[in-house]
Amino acid sequence: MDVGTVERDVGTEEICTVVVNAVADAHGVHPLDLEPKLYDVIEPDALADLWSANDSPPRSLEISFSMAGCEVVVNGDGRVLVTPDGSVSGSKHAGLRE
Repeated sequence: MDVGTVERDVGTEEICTVVVNAVADAHGVHPLDLEPKLYDVIEPDALADLWSANDSPPRSLEISFSMAGCEVVVNGDGRVLVTPDGSVSGSKHAGLRE
């Protein structure tokens, strides 16, 4: 059951945890039930490294990828936006814009 677009603020949480929880919330499922997993679509360590570079990513940073039938956008201002979209289900792509 998709619940629509989910927006989260990273705050002090690990970026990968925020992304996985937001995608799970967008589908109304437990994070462990997601397929594919985060590590299947993007390197979690690289995402964490980009996010924590110099303890503050550039506000203009935008990382986008598809995960578990959702479009995920991580912004340098601390926002994670997750939008369910049946047309991206199962696809694997990633993008980085700065």
